[in-house]
Amino acid sequence: MANKPTPTSQPQSSYELSDLSPTSIIIFGLGIAILIAGSIFAVVGLLNVFETRSLESQAVGPALLDTEQLPPTGPRLQANPERDLQDLQAADQAILTTYGWVDQETGKVRIPIDQAMELLLKQGLPVRDEIPEKSE
Repeated sequence: MANKPTPTSQPQSSYELSDLSPTSIIIFGLGIAILIAGSIFAVVGLLNVFETRSLESQAVGPALLDTEQLPPTGPRLQANPERDLQDLQAADQAILTTYGWVDQETGKVRIPIDQAMELLLKQGLPVRDEIPEKSE
């Protein structure tokens, strides 16, 4: 019990007795300055290299730019889009409402869609007679 502090005694306070030396602070500062300067020189050097490569590639140009090739019949623009749409819809309507050959060699024909729907209603869809059993 001799090690117990007495109520009247104050606890001992401790602190760092030695400070940082000025030489270590100066060395650290110089190291940071050298690192920053080296980074700046590296970035400027890379930018110069990239700019030089970019200018060299632009000076040569693609090989296709050297040839003067014109389109054979001028630009293929859609002069009358409304008329083109009407023609397309008329062609689609003609296919859906008339008879015609799909493949004459194999004997495939097309019939009007209204007649095809009526035949489907009369004949019905094909139905499978047997249901295959699942194997486990």
